Amino acid sequence: MGITNTSIGVAAALGSTASWALCGVLFKKLGERLDPVGMTTVKSLVAAILLAPVLLFAGGAHAEGRDLLLLAASGVIGIAIGDCFFFAALGQLSPLLLTILLLTCPNVFTGVLGVLCLGEMPSLPAWCGIGLIITATALLMFPVEAGEGGKSTIKGVLFGVVAFICSSVSTVIAKPVMTGEAGVSPFAVTFYRMAAGGLVLALFGLFAGRVSAWAKPFADKRYGAGFLGVTAVVAFGGFGLSMAAFKYLDVVVAGALLSLEPLFVLPFMAAFGHHKVKPREIVGMALAVIGVMFITFGAK
Repeated sequence: MGITNTSIGVAAALGSTASWALCGVLFKKLGERLDPVGMTTVKSLVAAILLAPVLLFAGGAHAEGRDLLLLAASGVIGIAIGDCFFFAALGQLSPLLLTILLLTCPNVFTGVLGVLCLGEMPSLPAWCGIGLIITATALLMFPVEAGEGGKSTIKGVLFGVVAFICSSVSTVIAKPVMTGEAGVSPFAVTFYRMAAGGLVLALFGLFAGRVSAWAKPFADKRYGAGFLGVTAVVAFGGFGLSMAAFKYLDVVVAGALLSLEPLFVLPFMAAFGHHKVKPREIVGMALAVIGVMFITFGAK
């Protein structure tokens, strides 16, 4: 059996999820020296610069007219607004609400938008796979252990809601550009979105007089090198591969697969002695694998 669009999409989604699992903790640590807006601005502009060569070498790299406007809107909504609220919410949510608002809700909401706005309807095996993955995610993330987290603030909850709505809307806006006649490549789409979001935030920073404060941490070359490395992985792996997943899969399917970050985090933590894997987590990982198989081999 040859390589199908579904298998490409599944591989891209899992690759993106693994990238986020690898870089999530590092990004949070690096972000301690930057405010959420500064973090998003620098990350977006650096990612756009790293992705720029794609426009020269990748097919389907050029977006024009309506497609360019859609990608700019997607970038402003998802990156300039959504990512800022995402980083702002991180420190103000308990692990439980963090999981619900920033991992679970975006996937559910994106799937609903995909059905309503794009007319997508996954096959029955794909729905079974989605159900297994949602169950697996619940087993991998809940219950939260006592003393593992802190309280949530109302502000954090509101930030999280805005973040997941912006993420979902921006994804649904961007997908038709990849699947339409122009067929803009996922990595080119990522470039346009990052560039649009980063430029809008940079203009805000200039008018607000905050650029010098954002640049200050990068006087430390080690910090700058670490930020560059993590951003490179996130640009190509986290964002680029997630766009590839949304191109080749229904958004509800891609969203479910992209929620499987714990599947990669837990073995990593266990390997370094930071976590003892529990029986329910083993069951969750097994269900996740079965769910991925349902999606991969039960494509319509």
